[in-house]
Amino acid sequence: MDQTNTKSYENLDFAKTSSKTDTSTFWLIDKTMAIILLPDSTWSNGQQKQMGEDSWNEVVADHDYYQSEAMEALEKKGIEVKFFDPHKRYFKFLKKDKSEYFIDNFKMKDRWGLILFNIEGNPVFWSNTMINDAIIDIYKK
Repeated sequence: MDQTNTKSYENLDFAKTSSKTDTSTFWLIDKTMAIILLPDSTWSNGQQKQMGEDSWNEVVADHDYYQSEAMEALEKKGIEVKFFDPHKRYFKFLKKDKSEYFIDNFKMKDRWGLILFNIEGNPVFWSNTMINDAIIDIYKK
């Protein structure tokens, strides 16, 4: 899967980590879905201070709108969208071929968007205004 700058999503190699055996530290994702990611509150508070409350509120409203539109588009295509409680540090993605892809949530603390996962390939990160290309490329729908 070619993920060039023209795509609305990016690979997650920046957050990839080695296998973890302690099941209490990770969420197991073994089916096609999208996962809602919210940034760490420390990052959010810093952004709000830097931008000012009014500007930050506008950014939040815009982001919520586009994320809501994306979630609706995914659900219309039959793709489950889920929020995971962030108390576990890792995601373990189990692909159809039984290979595993681990992501360290700590490396995602300043990310705000969706992890898109089809069991046929590696998960990707989406945070944009349009999701249609990602739905076609990732989910083949």
